[in-house]
Amino acid sequence: MIQDRTGRAGTWPTGSFLARLTADDQAVLLAAGAPRSWTPGDLLFRQGDAGTSVVLMLRGYVKVLGRKPDGRPMLLAVRVAGDLIGELAILDGEPRSASVVAAARAAGRVMPAATFRSLLRERPSIADAVHRSVTAKLRMANRHRVDVGGDLVLVRIARLIAHLGEVYGRPVPEGTLIDLPLSHTDLAELVAAAEPSVQRALADLRRLGAVTVGYRKVVIRDRQALSTVAATAA
Repeated sequence: MIQDRTGRAGTWPTGSFLARLTADDQAVLLAAGAPRSWTPGDLLFRQGDAGTSVVLMLRGYVKVLGRKPDGRPMLLAVRVAGDLIGELAILDGEPRSASVVAAARAAGRVMPAATFRSLLRERPSIADAVHRSVTAKLRMANRHRVDVGGDLVLVRIARLIAHLGEVYGRPVPEGTLIDLPLSHTDLAELVAAAEPSVQRALADLRRLGAVTVGYRKVVIRDRQALSTVAATAA
């Protein structure tokens, strides 16, 4: 499970920040900053605060939360072991664009902004990986806005599951397990849909044989069937 990974080279999720680095660069980052742990509900970053540090996730997972116009929180993304969090505010000097809250027991290394900037200057390969990571997150944010704009909930949830499978998937006998304990509420927030609509969409994907769904568990059974639904135009 992602939550149990210890940080050995090669054990990071395929789409995570650390997975993009050489073993040498991983070792440098894993030695930087100070160790820290969080319990569910702990706040790592608050939207609007100044960026004074970054976090390298080593265990557990966190939720990235924005604010709806009425002030209620909205789930924007999840981050897991191997992911870098909070780097954008350090790079552009702007306030935090979202809050980050621990969704499970989590651990990581907290690097002050000065330490992080020094690493970027001293190791261009890490700096390049950071910039590529930021670009990927911005592209994903843009894709998310397009995906939730008008397509059917079934299509939106299929695209989300396909993406999560690519980034956080783990082979199991039944197929590909999305190694994140996301609830139906979490999935609904990620595709900007009502929870009953997401439940109906998941039931449709089950009937197609594309996925199986359990308590906070999604397994991709048939990638081709899932991709076919995800590619459906509105």
